[in-house]
Amino acid sequence: MQAARIELLPSAQADIDEALNYLMEKDMRAAVAFLDDVERATSQLQAFPEASPISKDKRLAKDGYRVMLLVYGFLMFYRIYDRVVYVYRVVDGRRNYGTFI
Repeated sequence: MQAARIELLPSAQADIDEALNYLMEKDMRAAVAFLDDVERATSQLQAFPEASPISKDKRLAKDGYRVMLLVYGFLMFYRIYDRVVYVYRVVDGRRNYGTFI
């Protein structure tokens, strides 16, 4: 099986940067753990893009969004098109994420 290509969209990169900035202010180890987990998640998506479930949010599910749980309750939302994984957002799961995607 051919590996999927990962496209981290600008909105997802901005989310990651925002989370990193916040975590660095609180605890540098937490920031490193978050970044490591984002890298692990993207590697996993590259190898197994369909491993994560479709979102439980009805609107997001209808649009084919999948969600991967990251460290500290962050959620990575993505869709797959022709072996390309488009990562749309990386948001804190405690937020009303349906309005961000």
